Amino acid sequence: MAILTESGNRLYETRRRKSQSFIINHFLTPAEKEDYFHHFLEKGPSGEINLRMIDIGCNSAADAGVYTFTFSKTGTKISARYTYA
Repeated sequence: MAILTESGNRLYETRRRKSQSFIINHFLTPAEKEDYFHHFLEKGPSGEINLRMIDIGCNSAADAGVYTFTFSKTGTKISARYTYA
């Protein structure tokens, strides 16, 4: 998960299309999103995809699944789902 670096965070913000959404409702500005990722990265996250389903259509593709982050500073693990279409 290359996004889990400070430079990856900047790359994400640079390449993110306007049509994509970052679904955390209380972040309103790009500066607030960058601040979130900065503090997230301080915890030393390591990501692993646990379950993945890729659906390829005639003119489209979708990748959906479940991932787990493990934070090296606390040992805490969190799982969440993702979808890229």
